[in-house]
Amino acid sequence: MVFVTAAYEYGMGSVVVQATVTNNTWTATQLWYKNDPSAHWMTPVASQGFLYGQFGIQFQFDSPNAQLKCVDMRTGAVKWSTNGFGRGATLLVDNHLLVITEKGELVLAQTNTDAYIEVGRFRAIPNYFGDTNKCWNGPAVADGRVYVRSTSFGACFDLSVPNLKLDAPQPSLTNKFQLTVRTVDGTPIDSNRLPGMELRATTNPALAPPLWTALTNALILTNGVIRVTNLDGVAAPKRFFLISEPD
Repeated sequence: MVFVTAAYEYGMGSVVVQATVTNNTWTATQLWYKNDPSAHWMTPVASQGFLYGQFGIQFQFDSPNAQLKCVDMRTGAVKWSTNGFGRGATLLVDNHLLVITEKGELVLAQTNTDAYIEVGRFRAIPNYFGDTNKCWNGPAVADGRVYVRSTSFGACFDLSVPNLKLDAPQPSLTNKFQLTVRTVDGTPIDSNRLPGMELRATTNPALAPPLWTALTNALILTNGVIRVTNLDGVAAPKRFFLISEPD
């Protein structure tokens, strides 16, 4: 399916065409043509047969209130919409929507066809002003960094989350030992990650990780490194450990 859109203020609207090939012969069939949903210059993204993007620009002065929508690509039906995104841009990153709003907020949302589910947002470009400081362009993503700009400013945000690793166990007290958790690249562990971490153990590493036993030992963050003390050294002749975080 091929989707083409333009603002219907110019009498254009949106169209989806189904392209097929049979016996080396190409044919194109129009699935739908509508004035709404349509977009001005914000190219939506396609995922699993649905479009996600900033739609609904008809008049220039309504620009900051354009809606983020989910549209069934085969029928043109709007599955959901939410206000206040404007003429920014939407990217598909790791099966999530990364959106820069016209007013400079960077938003992460799920690719969910049933409802708009926001994961988080923050102000990426400050001091929105419709004449001289607006985000009428798309962000870029590279190596865990997001690059955004407006008509006045540019910014780069490092949103990478370094993976964790466990050091080899170290003896501490009699029949006790200590585990140390650190990042693979040596950067300090952010304290915001600590509440979501979970230490698990098993005697059978063939088990799926959710079936490993969750340990209740405290995870203590000091100088960017996590230490887990007073682990029982005689509970089993051999145990395996992992540190996990929510997806």
